[in-house]
Amino acid sequence: MIRPPAAAIVDANGKLRMLVDPAEPNVEVTEDQVRDVPTLARMLAFVMRKLALHERRPCPRRIDHEDVVVNGDGVTEYLFPHGFGGRVRWWVVDAITSAGALSRSASTTDEVLVLVSGAAGTVTVRVEEVGG
Repeated sequence: MIRPPAAAIVDANGKLRMLVDPAEPNVEVTEDQVRDVPTLARMLAFVMRKLALHERRPCPRRIDHEDVVVNGDGVTEYLFPHGFGGRVRWWVVDAITSAGALSRSASTTDEVLVLVSGAAGTVTVRVEEVGG
């Protein structure tokens, strides 16, 4: 059996961010730096900027509906409740069928995504809130 490499994300700066390794600081803070008030103030300002950027980044809620069996008749409606209270984005993240065979039904509401399937099989559908 071949194991894939560890999963990772490459950020906008091209830095590799591992998904499975614990986070470690990029720099070490020394006692001398903490005793020097201007240096400490710059370090705290840097940390506060990073924290503010982190808090402002978009982070939409998502729900995965795992292994839903669809019959492919193009008529049966499949309900994917999400409770996000508005428009959602959705996509197939795993399928044992033709993934492009799903389409949104006019019966979709602000709380439930309704899809119909043109191909029989099993699908996992990810539903994501759209910021508002």
